[in-house]
Amino acid sequence: MPEQREPRAMERQLKESVSEAQKQGSSFSTVQALWCDSTAQEAKLSKAGSRFSQHLVDRIDASCPFHRGQKDNQTPLYPPQLAITKKNPHPEPITTLGLCGPQSIHSTARALILELGPINLMLAFLTHCNVNLYPRIYWEASICMLTSKERKFSVALALEFQDHFLAFLSLDNLFQPTYYKSLDPPPVEATIPDPFLHHASFLSMVAAEIDKLLDGRRLEDRLAIKIVRDMKSLHGAGVYTSLEIFTMAGISPFLSAYEVFRCPSRTARLLDAYWCFCKRMHSEELWTELLRPAIHNGVLAPTQDQRLKYATWLCVYAKDSALCTVREANLIDDYTKTLQHVYATKLPFFRNGDGAEKLFDVFEPGRIQAALERTELNLAHLIFPHSLCPIVGHHKPFTSCDPITELFRQRGLLCSDTHLRDDIYQPMLWIITYSWLLQKRQYGMLIQSNSGQFTWPASKFEQIIGEKRESLLFRNIISKNTTDVAIGPLEYCGSGRMVKTTQGKKVDFQICYVSTAKATGQ
Repeated sequence: MPEQREPRAMERQLKESVSEAQKQGSSFSTVQALWCDSTAQEAKLSKAGSRFSQHLVDRIDASCPFHRGQKDNQTPLYPPQLAITKKNPHPEPITTLGLCGPQSIHSTARALILELGPINLMLAFLTHCNVNLYPRIYWEASICMLTSKERKFSVALALEFQDHFLAFLSLDNLFQPTYYKSLDPPPVEATIPDPFLHHASFLSMVAAEIDKLLDGRRLEDRLAIKIVRDMKSLHGAGVYTSLEIFTMAGISPFLSAYEVFRCPSRTARLLDAYWCFCKRMHSEELWTELLRPAIHNGVLAPTQDQRLKYATWLCVYAKDSALCTVREANLIDDYTKTLQHVYATKLPFFRNGDGAEKLFDVFEPGRIQAALERTELNLAHLIFPHSLCPIVGHHKPFTSCDPITELFRQRGLLCSDTHLRDDIYQPMLWIITYSWLLQKRQYGMLIQSNSGQFTWPASKFEQIIGEKRESLLFRNIISKNTTDVAIGPLEYCGSGRMVKTTQGKKVDFQICYVSTAKATGQ
């Protein structure tokens, strides 16, 4: 499922493609028709000989009965405001909708939003989805001529314009279209603040959720990382994003919600890591390094090398090894030595630090340096012990009035343990040279103590090793050269392909995995 970064990348890709097409004289002011692929059941029920019955993409109109979305919450594929009903037997035509230009395209952490004049469309990505802007020649000569099985993807929904088709593409037709009038309140999804663009609102929403969470029961029995994936304010943090930000924050994915959300340092580190994760997707790097080199003739068509490049944007997810600083290497060594000593001596062990042994978080400030250097809403005073605050420019640590500090002030938790090893961050806070190669190992707190506090039985976790682990690595998924996808903005279905000719000298562009239309790559 696309997570925080992917919809933002789709937004940027579409904006650039629409802008370039407008420069060439193309118009997007009128939606001429809507297209889609039918599901297998819809194909069976379609009229014999129709395009839908042959599993070919076709237009839909105001009488279309198709719905899409989650099983218990499906929504109409055609705008209900323009559908034929008993109350509205003669609705306005689809041509009343149009796209003004790039400024009418927006994204949330899980969806794209198109402002189409009187009606907006929010399309939420529930599983593997992508977007492309096809020139009419490619659409008519390739997409229209191939079945969804031949293309290796379905057209979830496509908007036909003068010279182009703006197409949402899916592996399984599992997505959620929501149409709403532009003057009506938007869906909740569209109101969740972007962590980077609307940081203050984001922190307020997070603080409210954590406050409610802390009033709940049995926080010690719930993994913090699973809580993060379910939080509305952090809903862009799915499987891979959550693992990335936990690594950046120096927090073990095996910690409980009690250990993370009752600790100001860990909570602040997590939020700053998420802010930094989002910040990069709003940088020009997204366009210049990832997207623009992979777009050919207006269509996203990355090569294997370009797909593999996204791994450099990741810390640990699906990687067989990762770079770390000397400081991180020392912290990792201390961490494992502590665990080995506990195993060897069988002494009572408490992950919260009560007892002879203590585990310090493997936190490298350089991973969230941009957040620690913010002039507004800086959370460094929560992250570091009082003695380290001057190093990051905070001489009055608890005078901040940000929502997160206020939350912990009201809860009486401001002076909680940071779980950081103070001496390792002095005298130099930043270490920017990543000189140690860390082989990816799974260090989990799989130790049971007599009290049972803050421990997880080993049976709850499976360490993935051998062939199974190899099959999940980023590089191995991509190198298979199949329709299988990893994660990242260049990975989802419906992309074009760059292939060598039989002579192996010239690279051709194909509109989809098996295509009848080709054009020379540019």
